[in-house]
Amino acid sequence: MNAFPALIAPVRHKVWGLAAIVNFCAGGAGSLLYGITFLLPPCGETMFGLSQVNFVRLICVLLVATGFTAVGIESRKPMNARYLLHHLKRSWMSLEVLSGALFITLGILDIIFPHKMIRFGALAMGMLLLVCQIMMVYDARGVEVWNTRLAAIHALTSCLCLACGAGLLICSMEDPLNSDAIVMVALVSLALNHMAWWKLLRYPKTVDLHVALRPLISTMKLTISIGIGHMLPALVLIFAMSIDVLTKVDFLPETLLALAGGMMIIGGTAQKAGIILGANSLKAVRPGPVREGHSIHIQ
Repeated sequence: MNAFPALIAPVRHKVWGLAAIVNFCAGGAGSLLYGITFLLPPCGETMFGLSQVNFVRLICVLLVATGFTAVGIESRKPMNARYLLHHLKRSWMSLEVLSGALFITLGILDIIFPHKMIRFGALAMGMLLLVCQIMMVYDARGVEVWNTRLAAIHALTSCLCLACGAGLLICSMEDPLNSDAIVMVALVSLALNHMAWWKLLRYPKTVDLHVALRPLISTMKLTISIGIGHMLPALVLIFAMSIDVLTKVDFLPETLLALAGGMMIIGGTAQKAGIILGANSLKAVRPGPVREGHSIHIQ
């Protein structure tokens, strides 16, 4: 708990808006879903003439591009993003722009000219993009909730939930895309995200952190983030797996996959929006301890 009373109480401050939420959700989901595609076996072709795995990877590229487009539209000067590349050594945002641009480029090149080196290069850039987005929030030293390790862990698990939700939606549309791997990753991601979210909300380490998280703790918001975002999709996926085992069909029911995927996207987006727009209180200003041999003089 805090040892000294606050000289200036925590104040909510709008740092980012809806475009940032779109960027964090779409960018994180796209980069992680691209990594999940490496677990998928080769399948047939889609209506666009692409292999089904390449179709999923194309959607990953489009998700990342959507995030950057949203931020560019909000800034009203998207071409000025090139100036961010001048600060690669000291800015996570600069690295985000570079890694995102390389991910989009390499992802498209791998679809046109398939090659293992290009594919792994795109994967590396996608993971760097994810790290940059997490560190951009974590390095906001003045915001109480963002500058905690647990918030960074939660950001990673929520992106994984969003990626799995998007993957389940694609599996429900692309038959016979094998969904077993995505379902298993989705269940693991739901468990990890639930633990991180519950611990973040339920066990704040300081009074200021508890105050900053208070806007996220309400019946409606917990119902969306935990009920719709965690519990229901887990039950639906377990039910779908039980049907798969009992009926011995080759693939899980598409309707259940779409339902679970949609709920995971709703829950993950609600958590991201809550952290960015709700838990954005600036840190309180407190007096530090007086060192031995020093004194405080009040005039």
